[in-house]
Amino acid sequence: MPKRTTVTIPDHLVSDLENWAKMRGQGFATVCALAIELGVKSAKTSGDLVSVSATDGSTPASTKSETVEK
Repeated sequence: MPKRTTVTIPDHLVSDLENWAKMRGQGFATVCALAIELGVKSAKTSGDLVSVSATDGSTPASTKSETVEK
């Protein structure tokens, strides 16, 4: 089931997304959802995102752990 949320789109992406929506004949929100979907697929393909197991909610033992410094 889809989940509704609010996302703040960086200014430098808004015009590109609006143009993409116009070219596809779709709404802005629809194209934003497509962009997110494509980004998640790309992250999975590159290994930046490991899928959660559908059966138990855990991630595979081989998941790499990274520390983010602020």
